[in-house]
Amino acid sequence: MDNQNKPGNKRRQILEAALECFNEKGYGNTSINDIMKRAGVSKGGVYWHFQSKDEIYVSMMEEWYEEMWLQRVRTALAQEDGPINKLRKYGQLYCSTVDIPFLAVLPESYLGALAEHYHDRLYALYKIDDDILYDLFSEAIEKEEIKKSDIDVLVWVYTSILDGMFTQLLFNGRRDKRYIEYYQAGIDYFINSIALTD
Repeated sequence: MDNQNKPGNKRRQILEAALECFNEKGYGNTSINDIMKRAGVSKGGVYWHFQSKDEIYVSMMEEWYEEMWLQRVRTALAQEDGPINKLRKYGQLYCSTVDIPFLAVLPESYLGALAEHYHDRLYALYKIDDDILYDLFSEAIEKEEIKKSDIDVLVWVYTSILDGMFTQLLFNGRRDKRYIEYYQAGIDYFINSIALTD
């Protein structure tokens, strides 16, 4: 059996074809037939590996989230000193994901395109990020660098701010330098609003 016909490679081929289709046509406008044609496999070949287009997308997130996002976050945060700098860096990294193809499709999944029963699988991924932020906010409070607050609220507010700014950046001008500056200013406004001053 040649490498291209091995089951794992065929699965990966389908995921990569789906990503290309999602980026070209959008998630909602991509059909299984589009993915099948792009991957060069039969419809049965697609359904052998995945139950639906939603499962293809969620599987893509599960497989690539660690590889393309979490490794980047862990590496970058390890190079920063102190929780405040790490929180800022996390926000900057979040902004940079606008150029990671599989994450650029993400807002469409927020808008209800995915079947409800796949949401738990995505939320399990998002929880990893929430846990990273929870630990950073906890450390910042412990070191008295930010105001004592409900950490769950801090995580929710920060991720909501980042999600909103990410969506604005994605739809309104990721190539416009001014929006990148606004994004950074938004991070700074939030961090400065909770930071304790000397």
